[in-house]
Amino acid sequence: MKIDYVPANNYKIYQDESAFKYTTDSLILSSFARAKDKCLDLGCGTGIISLRLIDKVKSFTNIDINKRAIELINQSVKANKLEDKIKNYLLDVEGARGFFEKHSFDCVFMNPPYYNNGLRSIKESDDLARYGVDALDIFINTGADLLKDLGRIYIVVPATRMIDVFEFLINKKIEVKRLRFVKTRKDDRVKLVLIEGVKFAKRGYFFEKDFLLYEGDEISKDLREVYEKI
Repeated sequence: MKIDYVPANNYKIYQDESAFKYTTDSLILSSFARAKDKCLDLGCGTGIISLRLIDKVKSFTNIDINKRAIELINQSVKANKLEDKIKNYLLDVEGARGFFEKHSFDCVFMNPPYYNNGLRSIKESDDLARYGVDALDIFINTGADLLKDLGRIYIVVPATRMIDVFEFLINKKIEVKRLRFVKTRKDDRVKLVLIEGVKFAKRGYFFEKDFLLYEGDEISKDLREVYEKI
């Protein structure tokens, strides 16, 4: 077990070197989001999103199916004296639909597990074993049911799954409002897509400028800003 500090606010975060470490995907998603009020993270891992955004919102609820992940985020919450604002539950994503009251969250976050050339962490492998080949619809259906009308859903997925996300969201009456493509470098193919959806919103969305991870051989301005501010 290792204690690190959350980029941009210096809260302590407990991580497990062998399995549970936050990813760049989650950091970028937290910077993309316009979080407010009562928030939920489905499949929270080490809880990096809640620790990044807690000073901007009223409360955060984290759920994960892995006992070790919840143990780590509980330690982080206690170390930062955030017990009154962050609550963590050992729960399966489908089970959350019956555990929490419907339409009770203003924002829902998710970075669903997916197959990508077998290069996934131990934690993600456990998720895939539990949810099957494709967890995307399970995560979106649960998030949609727990989201308030006009609430916001935030998702990061591989570019190859963008159309699937659109279909799942539209089926749950959630309209995509903002999109941002993540690329390794300017001329590379899109690697990830950041998505903001709003429940029962009018149709119409816009693209934000591409998020670059590198400029030449140097870390990009975009990525530096993620580590420097929220």
